[in-house]
Amino acid sequence: MSQFKGPTSITNAVCTDFMSTQLPLYSGSLVTISVGKDGPKHKVLKALICDKSPYFAAMFAEGAFKEGEDQEATLELVEGVVSETSLSMLIQWLYTGMVSMKECSTTEEAISHALEFARYADFAGLDAVGEVVAKYIRTAIITNYDNDGPSYGRSRYDIESQHIIFAFSLPKGHPIRRMLATACVQDYMRGRELELWKVIEQVPEFAVELSIVIREVLGTLTSDRHCNITFKDPFTEKEMKVG
Repeated sequence: MSQFKGPTSITNAVCTDFMSTQLPLYSGSLVTISVGKDGPKHKVLKALICDKSPYFAAMFAEGAFKEGEDQEATLELVEGVVSETSLSMLIQWLYTGMVSMKECSTTEEAISHALEFARYADFAGLDAVGEVVAKYIRTAIITNYDNDGPSYGRSRYDIESQHIIFAFSLPKGHPIRRMLATACVQDYMRGRELELWKVIEQVPEFAVELSIVIREVLGTLTSDRHCNITFKDPFTEKEMKVG
């Protein structure tokens, strides 16, 4: 089971703070949320979800929208953002300040689920999710890289082009954007940039972020007496040869 935990997890709360600030959120009326007309209906504490998410607070405000009158919302399925999985992750985060996922069969799948949650959390206005998810994704990639090494001809570890496209739909300055750009520097410095250009053509903002990281990496270049040039990869923090 994979897990990431936020700084405001209820397990981190001092008992007196928990009694005054957290406990009141765990009582009161319920609202019903589902994804798609045929999706399972989830009963969620209104006070809790509205306190932590301005998006749901506005949705369930009485007299504002139909959802506020009915106290029920059916969310539209949106690829890479809103799904039954991302809603489950969001609700668990709201209740506990952490998310536990069943083990994914591949690192690519883990990144996809984490990105989906990050995008939905951003849409819902949740704080403190970006840094936590960025750290989770980086750890997942590094762990797989350390265990297996990059397979021959494989670019960007387990990062797919769609991951970058989804990541750069997040707001400018979001930590996941910088983290994925950092992970792609090795391809550029080692002469495997062909696949990168395909993504750059689709996502100009990725090109900007990548160029900033590359400029920083160029400051780490060193050479030995055999004219071997190395750089410090900012993602793995290891010395690597250029080309």
